Amino acid sequence: MDEIKIQVGDRTGWLWFTTDPYNGKILHMKISYSRTSLVALIFFQEMIRIYGRRPRIVITDGGLWYPYALQRLGIQHEVFSGGIRSYVESIIGCIKQRTNHFYNYFPCDCSRELVKPSCFWT
Repeated sequence: MDEIKIQVGDRTGWLWFTTDPYNGKILHMKISYSRTSLVALIFFQEMIRIYGRRPRIVITDGGLWYPYALQRLGIQHEVFSGGIRSYVESIIGCIKQRTNHFYNYFPCDCSRELVKPSCFWT
C-alpha cells in the first residue's frame, strides 16, 4: 500500500494504490485531495467491498494515516522499508514517469471537470 503526490490541473492530489506483493498486480487505486486517516479508511473499505474480504495484512511505509484505518478494520499492519517496499516504490516510479511523459507530450490547460468525477474525493 502506498500513495504518491500528483498534480491534477492546478490542484495537488494523492494517488492511493495497493498491489499484490506476489504477482505485482495493482488491486485498487483512487485519487484524493487530502491524505488523512479517514481517506485511508474509505480506501480500504472500498477495497473490501470490491474483493469481498479483508486482507490478512497490509504493508506500508509507515504513513501516519494508516494505523487508525487498519486498526478500525481489524487488519494487521506492518511497516517495511526496502525489500518488498522496493517493489512498490518501483511501481510508483513507473507511474510518475508515465504521467510526466504524458503531460509533456499532451499539455493541457484543462480543469479537473474533464476527469471522471467518480475517481475523486474531496
